[in-house]
Amino acid sequence: MKSIWDNTFYQAQPALSWVYKLDMTNYVKTISGDSTIIEPKDAIILNESIISVSLGKRESEFAPIYYGGVESKIFTRAKTSDSFTIKFSEDKNFNVTNVFEKIYNFENIDQEYPYSKNDGVYNHNITDEQQYTNFNSRQITIKMFDPNKLPDDEDTDSLLARLDFYGCKLASLSDIEFSYESTEAITRDVTFFYNFMRFTKRPWTDSENTEAG
Repeated sequence: MKSIWDNTFYQAQPALSWVYKLDMTNYVKTISGDSTIIEPKDAIILNESIISVSLGKRESEFAPIYYGGVESKIFTRAKTSDSFTIKFSEDKNFNVTNVFEKIYNFENIDQEYPYSKNDGVYNHNITDEQQYTNFNSRQITIKMFDPNKLPDDEDTDSLLARLDFYGCKLASLSDIEFSYESTEAITRDVTFFYNFMRFTKRPWTDSENTEAG
């Protein structure tokens, strides 16, 4: 009799929770405002200061039906989390807080008036379609890598899977507690709402190859 442990799944290396990278480049580059300027370097600060990310669950809802005295269940709707939380480590210059304060200011004050980089003024004539496209391009990506290879964004051999969150918007920024009694480093928990999520893994299809790589 073959052992239940003698199979290809258990002989493979398990996934490790720390072999991942955060990519907020597409999110940051879509944000700018009159008095709130988000720079490309801000994405690097956030990408490199991540501690952990907590992803929401996905589930389905069902309703009972009865026929011939027997209860059955039918699918009614998909119910998925519309938010996720990322924990960041703050540095001595409070660069993480600075970036998120700028993002918070933009998304809660300047949201309806995207900034035009051409003439330096708000573009009040932007169409609803342009607003929708710009909003959904605010993408946050979690990349998962092969634990046996050094993670390299340009090396598709080490990149195994990715989670892309589209239409991301800052929902909340945790508080900071200062205390003479504490020896802990400061961290910030940041929660984002999103419109939809996409999971892809190797092998990539032709249409996904450019995006995934």
